[in-house]
Amino acid sequence: MSWCGENICLRIRREYVILNSTNGALSEVFASGRVAPPLVVSLPSGELLLGKENIGVFTDQNGKLLPEGRICWSEAPTNIVIQKLYAIAMLLRFVEI
Repeated sequence: MSWCGENICLRIRREYVILNSTNGALSEVFASGRVAPPLVVSLPSGELLLGKENIGVFTDQNGKLLPEGRICWSEAPTNIVIQKLYAIAMLLRFVEI
């Protein structure tokens, strides 16, 4: 779960959803995958990085996918930290940047 502007990004069952905190509207973003744990990271720009197995997908504050691309990891990360221009992922046995 993570705040994103006036919205909250949640994982309910196997779906990422965006909950608008002012009007209560709930909108689906995409399926989060079967194996990997949910992963929601707020970016300094106000956008989100959402985990789907071994891929990190960028969305805006409303859950709309951004065309800037995605990050592919060698396996599903358990945690991600954003530091300036870098995304640092903690994997089961090592760290990827």
